[in-house]
Amino acid sequence: METGLETIGRDAFVDIVGIAEHIPAKIDTGADGSAIWASDIHVEEDGQLAFRLFAPHSPLYTGQIIRCKNYNTVEVRSASGHLVRKYKVIFRVRLGDQEFETDFGLSDRAKMNYPILIGRRSLHGRFIVDVSKEVNATKGDDV
Repeated sequence: METGLETIGRDAFVDIVGIAEHIPAKIDTGADGSAIWASDIHVEEDGQLAFRLFAPHSPLYTGQIIRCKNYNTVEVRSASGHLVRKYKVIFRVRLGDQEFETDFGLSDRAKMNYPILIGRRSLHGRFIVDVSKEVNATKGDDV
């Protein structure tokens, strides 16, 4: 069955266009949205959202401050029952042979194997996921 959609594996390398390249990402069809590791997240006096990608102990960390005027906030209830404010931003990404805009929730992914998670909304209509295929992005080896 030919779909015309690009086939990717269960992990990949993603570029955040103009910001960071070759970032390991988990492809997760079980997750609705996408997430990216961010630190020092705060709203500045002028209302812009400011943050840094990754954290100082990550080899991907550059310390670059990213500022966004256009962002969304959502309040979610944590596992412990507390309301937590989460921020979402839009990045232009390159995944496989495609470049497109998609939204990411900013979160602390320090304890995760992948600094980026790509969920269904980013994949839908663009990719077929073949779970037998992987690039072993956390090690940088093709498998």
